[in-house]
Amino acid sequence: MTAAIIEKSINYVSDAKGKKNALLIDISNVKVAEYFEDLIDTLEAEQRMNAGGGRLLSEFKSEYLANRK
Repeated sequence: MTAAIIEKSINYVSDAKGKKNALLIDISNVKVAEYFEDLIDTLEAEQRMNAGGGRLLSEFKSEYLANRK
């Protein structure tokens, strides 16, 4: 997908003074919708990754293998 396809799918909402204050994205184009869904998924994954609280894979693997028996 090219930037031009995304640009065609974007419209701006302006206030009475002409200042842009909102963005509308036309997601009727399936590729544009998928692109923005992927973008949101990526941002959420990055946020979870930065939040901490996770375990190391080696710790999980050890626990999983111990409980399997």
